[in-house]
Amino acid sequence: MILIVPIFTLAGGINRLPYHIDKIAHFAEFWILGYLFVRALYFGAAKKDMKQAMLTAVGIAIFFAGADELYQIYVPERFSSFYDFIFDTIGIAGSQMFFWYRIKSKPSNK
Repeated sequence: MILIVPIFTLAGGINRLPYHIDKIAHFAEFWILGYLFVRALYFGAAKKDMKQAMLTAVGIAIFFAGADELYQIYVPERFSSFYDFIFDTIGIAGSQMFFWYRIKSKPSNK
């Protein structure tokens, strides 16, 4: 069994990461989510349409980012932040650019 010990504890027992670490975590989480969405949509489709896969992945991931911040309003000891949503969105955009670059840089098998 792994015991996770909070590194950063504020008064009142609230566990929070420092501001810059929190934003990096948001970026990384939604970068991974955005990449997995676009990868699944692109390779799972019969017709490989990059634009459609990317737009759909962005839409779904941004919906999840917004829902994540909205539900935090109602959870005790959690805080909703517009800046978290911005870093989520930047992570999503970064993953889409990375996926596009990887697909376009692969040699064509024609």
